[in-house]
Amino acid sequence: MLWGEIMQTIKFKYDFKKLENDEFLTIRRTDKGSEIGQSVIIKSPSMEFLANVVEIEKIMLGDISTIRLARDLDLMEEYDKVDLIDARQTYHFKQKCLEKLKEFYKDIKWNDCVYIFTIKAKRNRGG
Repeated sequence: MLWGEIMQTIKFKYDFKKLENDEFLTIRRTDKGSEIGQSVIIKSPSMEFLANVVEIEKIMLGDISTIRLARDLDLMEEYDKVDLIDARQTYHFKQKCLEKLKEFYKDIKWNDCVYIFTIKAKRNRGG
């Protein structure tokens, strides 16, 4: 396929559930020169499709809301069980999110700046 020669590829190590959605977020360590409106290839172990970068937000990891972390990391089922009023439960859940992020970025810390990409899949996902 020639897409990779022309467009940037955003790779996913796993087939996250979010990749089935028309629009989803992904947290990345760098923006790799991506721009809003840019067409990109989304590639996971079993999927490859075209998408557009709708938004790029630079933010400190620790400032990302718990629900956005849960959505990005496919932890919504666990998030739904957390009593967010209970500071201890929230802390433990956020630590779990950090540990999952460390699968991709070994030395990531809460005070690191990251980029949240909002990605919108092209309608037919085939181009």
